[in-house]
Amino acid sequence: MNSKPVIRPYRLADRPAIEEIVKLIWTIGIDYIREKKYGYQIEGKPWHEHKLIAMRSDIQARPDCWFVTELEDRVVGFCSFIVQQAKGIGVVGLNGLHPDMHGKGYGTLQLQFILNELRKHGMKIAEVTTGLNEGHAPARKLYERAGFEPLFDNQLYWMKL
Repeated sequence: MNSKPVIRPYRLADRPAIEEIVKLIWTIGIDYIREKKYGYQIEGKPWHEHKLIAMRSDIQARPDCWFVTELEDRVVGFCSFIVQQAKGIGVVGLNGLHPDMHGKGYGTLQLQFILNELRKHGMKIAEVTTGLNEGHAPARKLYERAGFEPLFDNQLYWMKL
């Protein structure tokens, strides 16, 4: 058995595994939190359906920018990037790991892979956006360990009408 993770290009057959990871880990995100706090579902669909539709659209539009992390023939994570060629800015896109894989260095591996891809595309700056809530603390720690510096804080306000 292969005990080292491999990052490879996304394939359509990877979709169910990626979508399961999304449902497991993104309960820290804004769509989930809004739905739980206000009971509001956009178009009557739960938060993860909207997230998955957006991901599918992004994968279809930029298939060469999506990758999966595989360990022993199992998809355990995914990562992506966006190239803003005219600006020279590379964006660390959507990424995630199965909860069983947290704390094993695979997030760092994925991030380094994406940063290398951005360098290959000639990007001069890399940026990433993450939440300021406690659920995103591990992501912030990962990015800061990699050398990212906070540039701009943001606060999102909501109210039920």
